[in-house]
Amino acid sequence: MIAKLIWKDIRENFINTLIFAGLILAMTIYGLVKNFKDVRSLAVLSILIVAFSFTMVLGYAIYRGFSSLKREKDRNTLEFLLSLPVDGREIVTSKFLAFFTEVLFLSLCIALFSHIPLFYMLITKAIGKAEFISGVKTITYIAFYFFLLALFLFIVFQFYEILVISLKTKNFFVNAILFFVYLYLLSELIAIFKMVFGFLPDQAPILHTIGGETFTIMGGTNYQGLAAGALAGVVLIVSGIILFNKRVEV
Repeated sequence: MIAKLIWKDIRENFINTLIFAGLILAMTIYGLVKNFKDVRSLAVLSILIVAFSFTMVLGYAIYRGFSSLKREKDRNTLEFLLSLPVDGREIVTSKFLAFFTEVLFLSLCIALFSHIPLFYMLITKAIGKAEFISGVKTITYIAFYFFLLALFLFIVFQFYEILVISLKTKNFFVNAILFFVYLYLLSELIAIFKMVFGFLPDQAPILHTIGGETFTIMGGTNYQGLAAGALAGVVLIVSGIILFNKRVEV
C-alpha cells in the first residue's frame, strides 16, 4: 500500500518536477552559449547553476512540506486516505519518500547540468585535469548539501502542517505564533544534538573554485550541524507519525 501512496504523490507532482528540470537545462544552455569564450565565467556558471537551481528547489521543498497534507484535506481526499487500511506511518512516510524521489531526480539533473561547463572547459583544454577534478568535487558536495537541506525543510514544514491540522487552529495569528515557537524549539533541539555530536570536527569543509579561491557553504556549516540536522529530521518524522495517528481526524 505504501508503494501505491508514493506513486500517487509522484504522479501528482510529475509535471512540476519536469518543469524544474527543463528550466535548469535551459539556464545551463543559455549560460554556456553566452559565456563559452570566457573561462572564468564558465567556472562561475557551474556554481551559479547549482546555487540558483537549488534556491528554486528549496522554495519547492517548503511549498511541498506545507501543502502535502493540506492539499489532501482541501480536496476532501484525506478522509479517503484515513478510510484505507493504512496508518500515519504509511501516510507520512509515503509523502516524504515521494518528495525524496522528486528532489533526488532534480538533484541529479542539477549535478549533471552544472558539470557541462566543466566538461566543455576540459575538452577545449581551458583547464587541466586537476582543476576539473577540483571543480567536480566542489559542485558535487554543494549539490549534496542542498539535497539534504531540501529534505530537511520538507520534514520541518510537514511536521508543522501535521501540528496545525491536529490542533485544528484556523486563526492566522495563533498559527503564526505557533510557527515561531516551533522554530525556536527546533533550533534549541538542534543545538542539543550538536553537543551530542561534539566528537565530530567543528569545522566546515573547505571547497575550491577553479580560480583557486576557497570558500565554505553558508560560512559555518560544519559536520556537527549536518549530523544534528539529520537526527532532528528523524525525530520530526517519528513525532509526526505519532501525532498523526493520535490527533489527525477529518
